Amino acid sequence: MELRAYNPPTFFTQRGAWAKQCQLKRKGFPTDLRNWRFVTLTIDRDAYADPFVAWSVGKRHLRQFVYLLKKKYGIRRWCWKLEFHEPDEDGLIWPHWHILFDYRQRIDKDELAALWGKGRTQIKRVDGETFDYLFKYTAKAIDSIPDWILSRTCVRLFQTSKGFFPPAPKKLSADDVEQQNQETASPRGTGAGPARETQNYDRHFETIGERLQRWSRYVVSRSTSDDGKVMHRVFELTCESWGQLLVRLGRIKIRSGIPSSDLHVTENCIQTSCLNLLPSYLPAFT
Repeated sequence: MELRAYNPPTFFTQRGAWAKQCQLKRKGFPTDLRNWRFVTLTIDRDAYADPFVAWSVGKRHLRQFVYLLKKKYGIRRWCWKLEFHEPDEDGLIWPHWHILFDYRQRIDKDELAALWGKGRTQIKRVDGETFDYLFKYTAKAIDSIPDWILSRTCVRLFQTSKGFFPPAPKKLSADDVEQQNQETASPRGTGAGPARETQNYDRHFETIGERLQRWSRYVVSRSTSDDGKVMHRVFELTCESWGQLLVRLGRIKIRSGIPSSDLHVTENCIQTSCLNLLPSYLPAFT
């Protein structure tokens, strides 16, 4: 059996951003970005009381900004990504946006600044060809999430225009199916924690911070049935986090002298045939 931390596709965690990258690749994120325009929009910190107010104003004006660019330059394909600066000297974390336009002609930087009007702007011509060239911007995980984000129930971090992705393929490869199974696995089982995920109750009032805390208590198992079918299940840990599970199984391995072939523990994965070690940590495990 193989165990991994529960990492649904999300920009809020490092591994989740990797899963999001895989998801966007499968959807058909453009692979040739040469001569596209890459725009960064920042906020004038002196004009707003705090980062939350700046984000609230900026996200509303972003729609108008994109609309004006589309109208003037006939832009059809675009995507934007919300990101955050490092904490300033007061510990405040301010927002900024990256926008990628499928537009291969010059855009006047002064006109761009006038259209935004909320702070500094920067525009660059993309000189790379591949998806990975720009993905360090479009899928960079948020390492330091501001409290004014964690306390909200929903925040849009990434958006694309209609038609940005090609039509979905009719048939996925075996590797794509495997990756989707890992990403879409949801907590199940008979234990009190995992069973909650299958019940029909309202999570609309759960904050982003609470959601991240809940996810940190889940672990994904991958096993193969007797007939060769790959199965993914999600369990809630009895310990506080994936990190604690790594430490505890690592100690058991060292003290008991269990061979690596029977229990292999790394930062991102646990592989074991010693299933008798798991029930105390995965109460719903059978």
